[in-house]
Amino acid sequence: MALATPSAQAILVTGASAGIGYAVATTLIQSPCKHSILVTGRRSEALSRLKQLDPTRVFVAAGDMLDPTFPAAVVKTAYAKLGRLDALVLNHGTLGQCERIADSDVKDWQDAFMVNVSSNVALVSFCCTLFGSGPLCCCLAVRGLCAEVGECVDSISAETVAREQRAGYHDFVGGGT
Repeated sequence: MALATPSAQAILVTGASAGIGYAVATTLIQSPCKHSILVTGRRSEALSRLKQLDPTRVFVAAGDMLDPTFPAAVVKTAYAKLGRLDALVLNHGTLGQCERIADSDVKDWQDAFMVNVSSNVALVSFCCTLFGSGPLCCCLAVRGLCAEVGECVDSISAETVAREQRAGYHDFVGGGT
């Protein structure tokens, strides 16, 4: 059975200003499929470098998922710039000041939970509200659910995104530790 040729998708990549998110965004931008991509992150300079790769297909929303209004603003920007969303690569995350429970305060953990969990729920919820319940590929990297900083491992890659899109999986969720 031959795989279908992937078509251009409208994709949101969060945490795109560094690390895996930057690599995933770069790979998607350079894909021959000519995806339209909204990249988000805290580092404006890095997001600008991504936009320079293809200014007609890459859109930028700089901000921090710790801001409770940012997920809704991101989805509204996606709607305005892309008109739809076919895939979410929810890669943002932080441990902030959280290393060990005994060495952190409650506010640090609340902030980490807001960025790592609540903002992802908000993004998916806002997408469902604004775009409806059509097919959507969702890749999620969950961070911060461990006792020590060194134990955290990111779990998605550009290959994961590409593989799942080629296979036609629309409800894929890749989890972290």
